[in-house]
Amino acid sequence: MPMENLFLDLGLSWTLAKATPYCLAILIGIAPLIFLKRIKRIIRLVFIPLPFFIYFAFFPIYQGDFTNNLRSVQNSEGSFIEEGKLTVLTIPGCPYCYECLDDLAILGARNPEHRISFLVVTTDDSNLDWYRSKASKQVEVKKIDPNDPLINKITRGSYPTFLFKKNNQITVWSNSGFGVRAKDWIEEQMQ
Repeated sequence: MPMENLFLDLGLSWTLAKATPYCLAILIGIAPLIFLKRIKRIIRLVFIPLPFFIYFAFFPIYQGDFTNNLRSVQNSEGSFIEEGKLTVLTIPGCPYCYECLDDLAILGARNPEHRISFLVVTTDDSNLDWYRSKASKQVEVKKIDPNDPLINKITRGSYPTFLFKKNNQITVWSNSGFGVRAKDWIEEQMQ
């Protein structure tokens, strides 16, 4: 991820920042072979993908990394989701929810005029402390009543669940569907 962060800092989209290191690894495999023409063809074919496979071994591509598997839910009265704001529904002690705070910090830094709601489904305030210790200043960690009927309809029991509301339409992603294309989509909507 550090190489991806470098490309994000340079202003590339989430998708390009994720794909560029893999492309560079292939180019690194090709470059020396251009100058070393004496090497047998079979050895060259082995060396070309080698940097890619090494990078991939340390930073694998997971199934949801390049996805934008969204679904839509009609808004209902009294919704806790604010218009034009990324909202994340989480549960206490969820390691995947905790891990997503890293990407939320980057999203917040890239879009400083927007706040992100990180809602923990709990009645106990102490369940917020773990998340607050890692959350960036752009991420507001708050609790939400577990008895809200909209929560189950939206999350389908999967956490974290990412939400974005626009024109009374709620767009929803599960953790595995919130890949780099989804993050690019969110940034487009925040503009």
